[in-house]
Amino acid sequence: MRWSQPIVVEPIGLGSSGSRCGRPRLRACTGAAALVSLTRGPRLSHVRMPDVRPPALFIAETNVTCNNNGHFGRPALASALHSGSASGCHTWASSLGKACRAGDSLPIFTPEGISMISSGMKRGLAATAISAMAVTGLPLLAGSASADAMTDQFTAPTDSTLYTEAPFGVRNDGANTSVHLVASGGASVAQVRFEYTSPLNPVTPVVIATVSRTDGVFSTEWTPPVNLYGVLVNVTAQPLNNAGGEIPTAGGDDTASGIVDANATTIDISNAPGSAVGIFQAPYTGHTGDFGVISGTTSELTNDVTVQDRQDGLNDPQTVNAANGGVYGKPANGIRTFSGIVNFDRTAGAHYPYDTTDPKVDQAVVQANADTDDNEGVTVYKQTITTVTATAANPAPPNSNPNTDVTVTVLDQNGKAVAGAEVVQTGGATEYTNALGQAVFTVAGDADGNTYTYTVNVDDEDGYQAAKDFQRSVTVQTYSDTAAAITANPSELGNALDFGEYAASPVTITVKDNQGAPKAGQVVQYAWTVVPFAGGDSQTAGSGSTAATGADGKATVPAPTGGVPGVYTLNTYVEKDGNPGQTAGDLQSAPLAVKMGNATIVFKDGSVAQAPAGSTKSFDGILRLEDKTPLGGREITFDYAPGTETAPAGVGDSIVSATQPAGTTRISNNSAKDVSDADGVVTVSLTDPSETVQPNELNADLDAATSGDAADAGASNTPPADNAPGDSLQIDWLKNANPTSAADITISGANLIDDASTPGRPVDLDITVKNSDGVTLTDYPVTVTVDHGFFSPNAETEADLVADPAPAQGGLFGEWKDLGASQTLTTADDGTTGIVSAIEKDAAFDTSSTVTATVTVKAGNVTKTFDVDFTNGIDGTDAGNAYTPATEGPLNGGEVKIERDDTQTVTVLPKAPTSESVNYNLFATDQFGNLVDGVPLAISDDAPAAHWNNNDPASVSSQLKNEDAALELSATAAGDQTITGTWNNAPTNTWDDAVPATPKFDAVRKTGTKTLSGKSETVHWYSIDYAASTYTLTHTGADTQPVGTTVTETYKAVDQNGEPLSGFDVTFYRTGPDDLQDGDGNSYGTTNQQGETTYVFQGAKAGTATITATLREQDGQNSAPTGDLIPQGEKTDTVSFKNADPVAIHPGIFTKHVPASDSIAGYDRITVNAGKAGADAVVKLYRVKNGVAKRVKSKVLGADGKAIFKRADLNGDKKNFYYATVSATSTNKAAKTATVAVK
Repeated sequence: MRWSQPIVVEPIGLGSSGSRCGRPRLRACTGAAALVSLTRGPRLSHVRMPDVRPPALFIAETNVTCNNNGHFGRPALASALHSGSASGCHTWASSLGKACRAGDSLPIFTPEGISMISSGMKRGLAATAISAMAVTGLPLLAGSASADAMTDQFTAPTDSTLYTEAPFGVRNDGANTSVHLVASGGASVAQVRFEYTSPLNPVTPVVIATVSRTDGVFSTEWTPPVNLYGVLVNVTAQPLNNAGGEIPTAGGDDTASGIVDANATTIDISNAPGSAVGIFQAPYTGHTGDFGVISGTTSELTNDVTVQDRQDGLNDPQTVNAANGGVYGKPANGIRTFSGIVNFDRTAGAHYPYDTTDPKVDQAVVQANADTDDNEGVTVYKQTITTVTATAANPAPPNSNPNTDVTVTVLDQNGKAVAGAEVVQTGGATEYTNALGQAVFTVAGDADGNTYTYTVNVDDEDGYQAAKDFQRSVTVQTYSDTAAAITANPSELGNALDFGEYAASPVTITVKDNQGAPKAGQVVQYAWTVVPFAGGDSQTAGSGSTAATGADGKATVPAPTGGVPGVYTLNTYVEKDGNPGQTAGDLQSAPLAVKMGNATIVFKDGSVAQAPAGSTKSFDGILRLEDKTPLGGREITFDYAPGTETAPAGVGDSIVSATQPAGTTRISNNSAKDVSDADGVVTVSLTDPSETVQPNELNADLDAATSGDAADAGASNTPPADNAPGDSLQIDWLKNANPTSAADITISGANLIDDASTPGRPVDLDITVKNSDGVTLTDYPVTVTVDHGFFSPNAETEADLVADPAPAQGGLFGEWKDLGASQTLTTADDGTTGIVSAIEKDAAFDTSSTVTATVTVKAGNVTKTFDVDFTNGIDGTDAGNAYTPATEGPLNGGEVKIERDDTQTVTVLPKAPTSESVNYNLFATDQFGNLVDGVPLAISDDAPAAHWNNNDPASVSSQLKNEDAALELSATAAGDQTITGTWNNAPTNTWDDAVPATPKFDAVRKTGTKTLSGKSETVHWYSIDYAASTYTLTHTGADTQPVGTTVTETYKAVDQNGEPLSGFDVTFYRTGPDDLQDGDGNSYGTTNQQGETTYVFQGAKAGTATITATLREQDGQNSAPTGDLIPQGEKTDTVSFKNADPVAIHPGIFTKHVPASDSIAGYDRITVNAGKAGADAVVKLYRVKNGVAKRVKSKVLGADGKAIFKRADLNGDKKNFYYATVSATSTNKAAKTATVAVK
């Protein structure tokens, strides 16, 4: 009897005593499923065999014959497997029958043959190889038993496989930039340790991660270090047992070798780990298989990707294309989606072996491939067709285009797409659903309506089987259509294009019919015009007819001609009225504006950039047209070349940074990609590694150019016509990238207008920043502030200044854009930056013809100041600032103002007595309202009897507010006086249109002169009417006052208008109450600005004082007044004086006994205190003895009202009694103290 099942050999151990030899296991013979159970009762037998090296694969097919003992003989097995190797050892085990009959035999496969089986199971085998195995009777393992959980799909419990293949892509795949490592293994594999070796670590592996099984697989995301990019690495999935020990591997299935590739296209499976994938077992003749769908994203935008089941014994990855039911999404930002159909057949004609034991676990590993791959562990289930729909894309198409697509969608019991289902159109084609579960048929409608019927067969029986198959119908009925609307559509890239992009992304026209549906077959007339970016009139740029519109109603408009960068306008129409050319009766679209030109990439840093050595910095480029319109959504490639190291010398080692800004993809140390944003900006990060002795690295080079789908833009970083920065970016990595002292900052100033600095004539400031090595620092932030005036945009000439408001006919020249008093600047490629210091209205000009604006410049931690002197006087002088401004008048005269001075003696202005003069300020202003010092103004008035400055000079210079009044007015007779000041030939500077015949205002400066006049208020001069004036003489205090009181008499004279009579002489006469005055007028004074003067005296005794004051006009002498007497001014006042009444006092008496000592005899000390009111009174002290009082001594109280008495102690230890009396005086009454005792 010949056995139909073979013996499959498995390596169990190495070494004669059970020790393991240091060689990989034979991957050809692994997996529990490979141990075949014999029908007559298996038992395990071990055979000692010579060493069989895995690389020396061989086939030695033979039959093992049953021996006389009733078992298969070991010598035959040993002979069959002998490889002739001379070293090492293997212990082999075979599943041998407990019993056999003599003559029974069993086919044996040597390692090569078994290796083919293993490889077929793990990687897929060619059909011929599988057929050969079948011929020999070797079982196809996945088909011979239930292959459900991943652990059951390996030939031994210790077997494992790394599904991830090389190369290892780190390009953005639409989900991430990491490498998804996936492995699985038999039941004995508890964990997998992912690790790698490379030329950088050839001996000791670097551990990536150690992970446990999830959803049947071991997986982790690996982000390779940047230093591995472009390097060959060996990634291993090392299986571990429950104790964490390594399980030996063999055959190379656990290792993948290849480079880490940042440029290879990548792919990501979107199906979540462990997610359910439905499998449809297609039963149709000519179309069988177990079809499931996987979807994802990929950076592969051109070539088709592939998908497959990794346990598929057929090893047949399916190409994702329309022929295979694959579906792609439209690329966006360098990524496109895909959905592909995977055939889960394990061998030809063998379905996926679903688990039949609860709990049922059905798992698989799916793979998607671009240049690199992605793998994912999923669960699977058998699909049942449950839902079918049939929908016409347009159930009512127009007569002119009656065709439409009918989509039949087939879904399973979970609402997921069923791929590979057969859909038959009655009387028409047969299609199989794609990865979206859809079958699409193109049909035609007619005016009466065509009905189409679709059958979805659930088995291979032809025709519709009621209650088993699905059937749906769709009716398509056309309508009469005519062109009704036309629309010009921008390019899919937007309304701004490079000329080179137009062919791939043109402007299109859509024509719609009377029901709003696309209208096919329409020829559209078009005409392009362009207004050049460089200026000038509109030009024609091509016209003609498009091809007829397609089924979508669209036609492509040919590109404009001429290649002139500018704003293009497209006008289109469909001929309707039969008249030649575009006329009112035609179907016309609204004009479409599109900017087109030659795009360039300009670096924000200009042509030179600097960064601190040993640091990381990002650099921006901008993709834009000539007019600086940005182009977004274009892929840009950066190429970077390191520079040369100095101090110390060496080879540059700067690279494209490992970590890039969001959206930027690192390709290598020297390359990266980004997609321009809405502002046209792309960014790359560069790194100069930190070193122990940090050198400079100079002249590194960064270039950028459009790439990928944007390559047609033809853009590189060549400067456009507007002299934008250079064609590449030079980068210097400086170990000293900052200024260290004020000497590293240079500031200079230059006049921009008339070689002068005045209000309206600003100063250009140039600032240079260097480091301590004298290297100019580019792109360096500089903060400038100013304490007077403001900053305006940088200008090197008068023509560069930015006017604000914009120049207009007759507008004032000299008003410039105000940026405020603080600005942050950035140095240019030559290390310089600039700004304009300007001044307009400033209160400091009220008191000074020169105002110093102090500009403070801060770069890093270093600060430096610079003074700019602005003058605003006709006779202004150099104040010694850093440069010498010319003396120059204002650009435009403003006003002449004559204003009342604050320091007046007259209080009733504009009325003024002719006895006084009044002061007026004479001001001239510029266009901003600043005072201008020293302007000669012609002065005149309208009053013959009035004057200015005594002698009426014809010209008086303008003044500042802190100067004395320029005009002193006076009059010799009553009358009205108005002063007029005239600024003859006041300067004017205005805007003028140099070419008035053109619409554009061509601004130029126009100079001239004008006459400015200003008037004072009218002064009403009047003569004093003494009779109508008011005179008073008053005294301080009451009318009756104590003798000796000081009294102040105040005389005041005010004229008829309330103006004090100032400067008049007053003589005072007094009689009484004493004999010190005899009535002669020998006290006099002069009235002050308040019209007052005073006289002070004392009443020496009781009585009445009579005071009389007389008024005279001032005679200019310091002696007794002799001017004309003004009788109306005489006034008299009286004051009475009397003695004060005495007051009662209450004196106190205080005693103290001072005892005797060796040096003094004892005595009584008596103090009497009557207070200050008792001063100068006589106090008498009395001693009372036996009821009889005896005066013992008298004293006069002092100024403080106190007196002290000392009396000898004549009474021993007995008490002495005292009291005192105080006499009456003119100020106090008599009083007596209490009696006191002292011991």
